[in-house]
Amino acid sequence: RPIGATDFVSWAGWLAGMILEVAADMQKSRWKDAGNKGFIERGVWKYSQHPNYFGEMLLWASLCVSCTNGLPTAGQKALAIASPAFVCYLLRFVSGVPLLQKAAKAKYGGDPKYLQYVARTSLLVPWPPKSEP
Repeated sequence: RPIGATDFVSWAGWLAGMILEVAADMQKSRWKDAGNKGFIERGVWKYSQHPNYFGEMLLWASLCVSCTNGLPTAGQKALAIASPAFVCYLLRFVSGVPLLQKAAKAKYGGDPKYLQYVARTSLLVPWPPKSEP
């Protein structure tokens, strides 16, 4: 099958996911290297509590879209989708977000600033923060 619009859109999604993941990791590393303590709430972290995980999910899901376009049968496409879907499931519900949320709650759960951050900031998908009540 020739390359089409869906491929270009999925490659753009892959690039956006990669950029987001790298930016989030770099921002957090620089923030820690600067001697900051606590949790980060600036940069892409202002819009998502786990932007690096969202970037990871987006890049794998986007790459999968492009790859499955070349597969001839629905069964093959379903098998190809299983891998990135499993990665997304693990990050969101098993090993990524839940473990970090639990650790952050134990560490910062008594900090009103952290509780405000959690209340106004999207868990995963980068989104403008909710306004203060």
